[in-house]
Amino acid sequence: MKRNLYYLFAFIVCIATACTKADVNFGSQFLDNGNTQIVKVDTIQPVLTTVYVDSFTTSGTGVALIGGYTDPYFGVVSSKSYFEFSPPTVETAPTVKAVFDSLTIVLKYNKTFYGDTTQPYSLNVYQLANNILPKGVSTTLFNKDTIPALPGVIGQGTYKVMPNTIIDTISIRLPDAMAATFLQMLQTKDDRISATDKFIDYFKGVCIAPGNSNSCIMGFKDSITMRLYYKEPAAVTTQQVFKFSMVNNTHQFNNISIDRTGTVLGNLNFGSLTKKEIPSTSTNNIAYGQYITGAMPKISFPTLRSLLQANNYKGILQARLMVVPLKNTYTGLYTLPPQLRLSVTDINNQLGSDLAASVNGQTVTQTGNLVIDEMSGQNTSYQYDVTSYLQQQISASPTSQNGLLLVPPSPSHTTKFDRILVGSAINPNSRIQLIIYYLAVQ
Repeated sequence: MKRNLYYLFAFIVCIATACTKADVNFGSQFLDNGNTQIVKVDTIQPVLTTVYVDSFTTSGTGVALIGGYTDPYFGVVSSKSYFEFSPPTVETAPTVKAVFDSLTIVLKYNKTFYGDTTQPYSLNVYQLANNILPKGVSTTLFNKDTIPALPGVIGQGTYKVMPNTIIDTISIRLPDAMAATFLQMLQTKDDRISATDKFIDYFKGVCIAPGNSNSCIMGFKDSITMRLYYKEPAAVTTQQVFKFSMVNNTHQFNNISIDRTGTVLGNLNFGSLTKKEIPSTSTNNIAYGQYITGAMPKISFPTLRSLLQANNYKGILQARLMVVPLKNTYTGLYTLPPQLRLSVTDINNQLGSDLAASVNGQTVTQTGNLVIDEMSGQNTSYQYDVTSYLQQQISASPTSQNGLLLVPPSPSHTTKFDRILVGSAINPNSRIQLIIYYLAVQ
């Protein structure tokens, strides 16, 4: 008898899986199987909020983010990056007759960018007044950290950026007086240029910031160099170079700022909220997602327990969540994240474990399997299996504030600016949707 019940239940699960393709726009669909029914429900509406991200680590990511742009939904975004340099390894010191050509900082594209790269791209370089050090007992640096700089710009330039061509670097010229000083220190074997710690104590580093007219943020590798070009007099004069390499990648970090003035989030004074969470009913039935500028969509299911009052309810068999980006918000310059994970959270809104799924016998993090409808945008969506999560949550306390945070996979959530606007279940332009199959026994 027990074996027969096992096969009956397995058969029911197979039916449930097969029925997920059914199109149900309202109410329930009942599949009769004697005394057992599988009920499909799409009327339990997920609730959306936008969670404010106060600070996050930006050091040691291997990416320098520099530039700025204006987003109609998120505001004015700006990023600058900080570095330290080590002195060059010197096998043979330059002679006293050597003369400098130039001193430049060389940045190498990492092939990522966000915004309009057709517009002029300008950079300013500042020499740091203080050493790059984490605050207090922290060992990392954060998006809000800054290091004071000496007055004035020591280097600047405006460029036509071409990150996807064979031209893979940007060079910023520094003052000739600084080039002359470094060359003299090498010629005289100055103690300040003999070791990394002594050099950093003398030349504490640089900050590279956007100029005033940028329309994009560029990503650069953290293999940044400062190059001193010089010449030695000879029968055939050739240019030579000493390279000051970026050192201590845990001290390379990005300061990311955003001015939300004039946006929906800015009008609500997002950053000053004590709870750090805004219901989508206060933001035009939209939740905002761009972790790197401080916003995460949170998805919760406060009415899930209503299933317990359904006739003959016995348990959730399958549940699928469809996250639909707001139409007309991800065209042109403002791209969707190619992957988004669902991270379990609670009242504290901290990132927890990620929802996983079994693929070919292996457990992998779900990332939404983004499908983009190029024609109408109607069917653009991320889809997730939330069966296990809802099976747990249906027995949670009615006052629980558990939910799922929608964020890109680590570490891209702190190095990329792709963003998403998600319409709530009552948004007329796009709706997040939950479909549940549950077992009912007469």
